[in-house]
Amino acid sequence: GSCGGGGGAPRRHDGNGELAEPLMQHAEGAVPAPAAAAALVVAPATTPYRGGSTAMTLTAVISDKLKVLSLCRNLPKLLASPGRAGPTDCLNGMRVVSMIWIILGHTMMMPAPINGYDNPEDLLARWGARGSMWFQLVIGGEIAVDSFFYLSGFLMAYLGVKDLERRGGKIPVLRMVAHRYVRITPAFAATLIFYSEIASRVGDGPFFIRFQRSIFRRCDKMWWSELLYLHNFLPFDSDKVCMGWSWYLGNDFIFFLCSPAILLLHHHCPRTMWLAMAGVAAASFVLTFWLVVHHGGGLYIFGDTYTNYSLHAYSKPYCRIPAYLVGMAFGFINERWISDETRQPKLSPTTRACYLSAAAVGLLACVFVPLSDYRDAESWPPWANGLFLTFSRPVWAASLGVITTGCTLGKLPKLNAFLASPRWIPLARLTFGAYLMHPVVIKWFAGTATASYHFSMHYVASSALFNTVCAFALAAVLWLVVERPVMNVESELTGSRRL
Repeated sequence: GSCGGGGGAPRRHDGNGELAEPLMQHAEGAVPAPAAAAALVVAPATTPYRGGSTAMTLTAVISDKLKVLSLCRNLPKLLASPGRAGPTDCLNGMRVVSMIWIILGHTMMMPAPINGYDNPEDLLARWGARGSMWFQLVIGGEIAVDSFFYLSGFLMAYLGVKDLERRGGKIPVLRMVAHRYVRITPAFAATLIFYSEIASRVGDGPFFIRFQRSIFRRCDKMWWSELLYLHNFLPFDSDKVCMGWSWYLGNDFIFFLCSPAILLLHHHCPRTMWLAMAGVAAASFVLTFWLVVHHGGGLYIFGDTYTNYSLHAYSKPYCRIPAYLVGMAFGFINERWISDETRQPKLSPTTRACYLSAAAVGLLACVFVPLSDYRDAESWPPWANGLFLTFSRPVWAASLGVITTGCTLGKLPKLNAFLASPRWIPLARLTFGAYLMHPVVIKWFAGTATASYHFSMHYVASSALFNTVCAFALAAVLWLVVERPVMNVESELTGSRRL
């Protein structure tokens, strides 16, 4: 959801502290990339190249262009904060907290198929951890993925409205899609190579062969489908995907492809847009409920019902799009209210408290309602599993939307001060890399372990902290070596500007 500002355009920041340009503004006066490349190829080394008023040789030009890889140039941009606070800066804190929560849940679950636990009864027995509140808080990190669908939809709508208005209701769809692909694919591909070709060959231990087999059986054949973002359908079984956790990217890219149509409807016929979004969400609800009930899906993560759910519904875009649509809806609403304060509703303190209380109840319900099905494993009937797995994700997104709106409109000053703190900005920039890298960290340490882990609350908490630090450290390397240089090269070729 974030991209660089175009020439002459108002400088607006997204929730990541970067200049936002979701619709790919055209930079006037930019030299077309093929022409610029041809000029560099045919020019002799002694031919002067004029940049402004300074004559430079081709060597100097190449040296200047290679600065896109400079750590001295890129590191300050990782740590930089925008000059002024933005109304949606609270999204930075939401993004980082959600990522840490996901790492917490994966820290407990991902080692199990590799080196496992030497005391599984302490986790799986009826009297074990699975029936406790703190365990539900850990496993509830699964719902945090929908926080990112919400954030992606919110930013697309919030940042896209004014860009579309400035363009006269037109969207350069091909440039928009190309920008998105170039923005995320190099880091994705670099992680895939690191995981399948390097991490899988560096290490040893009694469980390392199991770690290697888990990679080779998935990555040798279908890796290409991930780079085309088709891996939620090819292969259909997410357990056969090389980087299984990358299912989110496949969904997010499909939702991104759908967003221009929604933005155009919002610009030209907003009532039709709201009806279309409601229709798509309703169709998703019906389909998800049917898939869960028909295939015997369930939410108990250690049972066969969850395996059925994972295969047929968990990672499929037609089941996950409601959270993204909820994010877009709140993005449209917040853009309207922030850009024109006279449109903001006049709510009494009691009414505001009711909205915020409902949001808090919604968040808590999404996390802790499944506790009864964990205490009495797979005891929920099919219709109960279907209802929860269908509606919990949009309810979670809507609850985040209410809290976001309270922060952006200044109704939750203390919470907003925490979530919108500039200290979150560097970490927010690294969440994409941390998302890509943290399973590599978790799986590699499990593969190189000399013994099975001993499950306990202390183990989960301390290991999650360690994995978080490692994941964000690798994410910083990925950002400095791949992500930021790609942004710099794209900016050089298109003439767009970034922070």
